[in-house]
Amino acid sequence: IKVSEGKWDEAFFLSIGYSMSSKSDKVIFKNCEKKWGDDYNMIKYCIGKQLKSRQAVFSHPQNNIRKNCEKKWGDDYNMIKYCIEKQLKAKKDVYN
Repeated sequence: IKVSEGKWDEAFFLSIGYSMSSKSDKVIFKNCEKKWGDDYNMIKYCIGKQLKSRQAVFSHPQNNIRKNCEKKWGDDYNMIKYCIEKQLKAKKDVYN
């Protein structure tokens, strides 16, 4: 990972299968960088976790549960994923 003046080499993103071309990737990067400052190991971990969580969120249908979780948690895909999973479990418990 090459970091210079607070900017990451795009090779990092390519190494984990993503690029900085999407607005969503840029938001994830900025949020992780803001949260972890100069702790590059944690920034890397945060980005990887957010990207995986985003994939999981996007695999869910656009229904009220997903929309409500997205509204509540904004662009924190870890929390959106967690919210969706908890809501789906609770819905199952209520109706079974």
